[in-house]
Amino acid sequence: MTREEGFHSILEASAKFQSHIADILEAKAVEAVKAKNWVWHHVFADSFENHEGQLSFTSEIHDHIIEVIDGLTKMETSLASNLKAVLHRHQQEDGGGLGMGADFLNFGEES
Repeated sequence: MTREEGFHSILEASAKFQSHIADILEAKAVEAVKAKNWVWHHVFADSFENHEGQLSFTSEIHDHIIEVIDGLTKMETSLASNLKAVLHRHQQEDGGGLGMGADFLNFGEES
C-alpha cells in the first residue's frame, strides 16, 4: 500500500466513523424526545417530597446530557486532530496542493 493509499484509507475510515456518529446522534435525539415527553407527562412538583428531591432528579438528567455532549465533543476533537495530521502531511508532500490546507480544522488553535 502506498502512502497515498494509506491516507485515503484513513480518510475513508474517518468518513465511516462520522456516519456512525451521525447514527448515534439520531438515536440519542429520539431517546431525548421520548425522555422529554415522559418527564413532561409524569413528573410534577407533587411527585417529590421536597424541592431538593425535584432538584436532584433534574440535576441527574442534566448531568447525563452533559456527559453525552462531552463524549461526542471528545470524539469529534480527536477525529479533527487525526484529519488535521493527515491533511498536513499530505499538504507537505504535495506542496500545498489541497488548496485550503489543514487550517480550516484549527478551530481557533494556534498551529
